[in-house]
Amino acid sequence: MAQLLQCVRLTPALEAGLAQRHQVCRLFEQPDPATFLRQEGGGFTAAVTSAAQGLPAGALGALPKLRVISSFGVGTDRLPLAEARARGIAVGFTPDVLNECVADMAFALLLDVARGLSAADRYVRRGEWPSGPPTLGRRVHGARLGVVGMGRIGQAMARRAVGFEMPVRYHTPAARRNCPGRMNPPCWPWPSGLTSWC
Repeated sequence: MAQLLQCVRLTPALEAGLAQRHQVCRLFEQPDPATFLRQEGGGFTAAVTSAAQGLPAGALGALPKLRVISSFGVGTDRLPLAEARARGIAVGFTPDVLNECVADMAFALLLDVARGLSAADRYVRRGEWPSGPPTLGRRVHGARLGVVGMGRIGQAMARRAVGFEMPVRYHTPAARRNCPGRMNPPCWPWPSGLTSWC
């Protein structure tokens, strides 16, 4: 069985699957993780972490036999990518897994804030509805949508905006091609111009 360093708590199903295939050591349960890595790090060939946690600073120096890092999540900014690349350590993460789910939630929040759905729910639950209707909020159909960051999730948001006939403009470091929605001009060079347009 391969020796695996589990850096963060995972779902019970994932932990059970890892335990069936690997000899797992749970770093987050160690009283002094840094000391543990210095003393025992030479025995691990794989590490499992999350995008939110990443790897502790200097961890790769204590893991001379490490061959793979698996990160549950999209972000890689908490992973030592340059050092891993230099040592030939494979790094895996999960891009595109939650893009649509995150965009669903973002669009639901947009609808909630614009139309005041949560506020109306609280209004009714407080028993204030006999005194008159709650505020209806702002119309979303046809409203302008500004997206800061036209990555995978930003593009998913723009696709949802098409159904609401919303003109979409965005700001991102590099202009994107084939973006959904009615984007004209396609990219604002600075976010402040985008907020003024919205």
